[in-house]
Order: sequence, then structure tokens, then C-alpha cells
Amino acid sequence: MRRSQHKHSARVRVLAIAVVAIAASGTVIGSCVFDTKTNFCEKFGLRCKEGQECAANQAVCIEIGGCGDGITGNNEICDDGNIIDGETDDAGVFIPDQCSHDCMSNQQCGNKNIDKGEECDDGSDNGSPTGICDNRCHKVNRVCGNGVVDPNTPEECDPGEMDSTGCNSNMAGSASCKPSMCGDGYINRAAHEMCDTGIGRPDAADCNGMLCTSPACGDNYLNMVAGEECESSRLDTQNCNGKPGGPASCRSTRCGDGYINTAFTPSGGIDPEECDNAGGGDTTMCNGNNHGNNGPGACRHPTCGDGYTNSALAEQCDTLGGADSRTCNGSGAGSVKCKLSSCGDGYQNDTAGEQCETAGGVDTSSCNGSGAGALACRNSRCGDGYKNATAGEGCDDGDADTMNCNGSTAPMKAKCQPPKCGDGYVNTKAGEQCEPAADGGDTAACNGVGAGAVSCQFSVCGDGHVNTKASEQCESDADCSPSKTCNMCQCTP
Repeated sequence: MRRSQHKHSARVRVLAIAVVAIAASGTVIGSCVFDTKTNFCEKFGLRCKEGQECAANQAVCIEIGGCGDGITGNNEICDDGNIIDGETDDAGVFIPDQCSHDCMSNQQCGNKNIDKGEECDDGSDNGSPTGICDNRCHKVNRVCGNGVVDPNTPEECDPGEMDSTGCNSNMAGSASCKPSMCGDGYINRAAHEMCDTGIGRPDAADCNGMLCTSPACGDNYLNMVAGEECESSRLDTQNCNGKPGGPASCRSTRCGDGYINTAFTPSGGIDPEECDNAGGGDTTMCNGNNHGNNGPGACRHPTCGDGYTNSALAEQCDTLGGADSRTCNGSGAGSVKCKLSSCGDGYQNDTAGEQCETAGGVDTSSCNGSGAGALACRNSRCGDGYKNATAGEGCDDGDADTMNCNGSTAPMKAKCQPPKCGDGYVNTKAGEQCEPAADGGDTAACNGVGAGAVSCQFSVCGDGHVNTKASEQCESDADCSPSKTCNMCQCTP
């Protein structure tokens, strides 16, 4: 049995001082108290006279082989290595150790030996209803537990040695032989108590305080200390998971709690849960909780058009009902359903403004490809501002003529082509004043394609080009014979 370290140390110091004092007195009187033959105990620093030795667990000298050597021998009942009965604790209560000071008693109540600290010991009769000694070897006249409500005692009832439905036994401490009551701090199993948190009956993690029962989801008692957030009589409701919910039982409903509550429709949802991923993430079989935002399709089996973008299925968007939107292909888009609408994805999304589609987003003779910017997947047209070479356009600066491009009003072969003298279209923005004959030759009013810098310009005497169709014979004296000169584009003598 554990001893007080302070008292043990004090005893060692007292014994050591005594030994030193005795040795000193022996010197004074000129002789030794001990014989010249002694035994020195290194364990305690103690010297014993011949025929003695140190006790096994105490700084004291004992007869060799006697009580206290830690070996049960001769007529000893026990031997715990010391020659004390025990010690008194700080509260003044005597605590016996495992063996008496003379090694003749194990100091156990019930051994019919009245040991130190005991008032009586009647052996097996201890604690009997008619006995005068209780199970702790204290004298009693009448005790709680004898089955009789003894007069002149605080007893209100007495069930004998065991609890009864209405009365606590003598194991109940201050509540012994009192009517069993939830809140008395004693668990009376016979009264069907599973726990008892005492005065005030507060809830505990393992006890419904007001009922003295163990917490259980579905017991219609809300024990928040036990982690319950709600109670619903074991049934699933819109706001509470029932008993089958495992770790989520009796907790507030939440898409992502890992429990499928078919009575619960997540916020923003249309239909109840039909699946639930713990943590709220998406899987290919179940929509998650949209990062806590829920909405249509949350905790439902995924389908394009359910209004929930399921990342595990590589959905990029999802319009409720499955219709096309300005940015998203609907459920009828085949392999690109619930994908962001993109020119070249092979699906013509009219709602997104597409008029046509091209495989891979390349230009075709009738459709602008994905490189056309705002005009992507729009019908190709001269004048739309996008040069579609596959449609035969050499340029496209819009409907109006520019110095570099014929507009949409030019003849078919010339429209959306770079301006060219002889193309049959007068592009004044490109500096043209007229167009020559169909073969590009001069006309009476217009210089042809061979006129150099004055091609497709009105024929004018002095323009440096001899336009015979305009009746010009010369433009300089070099154009006339030596005997003639050029006068007003006519050679005269």
C-alpha cells in the first residue's frame, strides 16, 4: 500500500540521527553500543549490530531472518519488508499496509483478526443483517443493507444488500437507504437507471440528465452534449436525420453529410436527396453540394439538364431543363452537351448566336470559322468585315469600298476583292474614275489598263497616255514624224 513519502523520509532521518547520537555517546563513555562485529546496510546507510540486518523496505534493524526481511517464513502469515502496520494519511485516516508489524496478519478485513485501524472483525459474518461488524470492520448496531428500516436512523427504506426498484442499497453513499430518484447521483440499475449525473440532472455525453438514460438517437430527448442537433423519433424529416443515419443520426440535414435522407430537399433544390457524397464532392454517380451552395440537382443522380454542373462528369455548364443558353449547350448537343458553347464544337447553338457550324472551327465557303471573332460561326457574307478566303474573298473591309477593298456593291467577281483596273468596278476610294473596255483596252472616255499611272482615269489630252480611242495621235513631239509637231494631241506640220 502507498505510504506518505514525507513521513517515510522523516522516519529515515530520525533513525539516522539516532544512530549517529548513539555512536557519539559510545565514544564519550569510551565504549561502543554495538559489538565490534556489525552489519552495514548500504540501502539505507544504516549499521546494525551482529545478528541483525536491515529490513527489506524500511530503515530499521531486525533480527536476521525475522519479520521485515520480505520473506514469509517460520510461523509468519506474511512479510512485506517492514515492521509497521501502515500509516495515517493527511485526513487522519489510518491506511493499513499488506502485513502487520509482527508479520502475523495480512490486515484484511474479514480475516477474523482485529488489526490496527479495525474496530471488529467477525470474518464471514461481517456485514450480515444481524451482525455487529460491517464489511469495513467497523462496529455497527444496525446498518443500511440489513433489509430493515432501522429506527432512529436516517434510513427511509432498506432493500437489503441489493438495490430495488424503489430503494437504493448501502452502495449509494449519502443516498443509501433512500428512495431511488433520478438526480441523486447514484445509478440504481434495478430502477432502470443507466446513468445519473446528480443534482440538477445536467446532460452529459453519456447520459440524458433528466431521464437517467443513455443517449440514443430516436429517444425523443435532445441531448446536445452528446452531439445531437435534433430529434425526430427515429424518422427522417426535412430538418433532421433519423436513427438510420449512422454518424449523421440526430443531426441537422445537410447535402454532403454522407447520409441519404429522402425526406430532405437541399436549399434551392427541386427534389429530395437520392444520393449523398460525404464531404459534398461530385462523383460520376452523384452530384455534390456545389461547394456548399446546393441549388438544383444537389445530392441527385447527375444528368445534363438538372441545373447542376458536375465536375466529375467534366460538365462545364448545365442549364435547368436542358435547353441551350447563350453560353451553354443543352442536353440535345450530343457529345458536347453541358459544355460551354464554342464555334467549332460541331453543334450549332442558335441561342448563342451561331448561324452555322464548321468541323474543327475552320472557314468554309458558307460559314466563318472560329477565327472570325465576333463573326465566328456566322454565315459568310461579303461586307461582314471578315475575310473568308475559303469563300473566295480576297479582302473584306465591310460593305463600303475602301482604297484596299471593293465593297459588297461591286459585281460578283469584284466584290470583296482588292481593287484592280479592269475588274469591271469603279472603286473611287482606290482612285479609279472609270473602267476600260471589257478587254482592258482604252475607250473614248477612259484610259485602259495599259495606261500606267493614268489607268482607269478619264482620258485627257496631256495625261501622258496616247488614247487613240479618244482620237489622240500624240502626247509629245516624240509621238510625231520629224516634220510634224504635237499640237493638242494632234500631229500637225
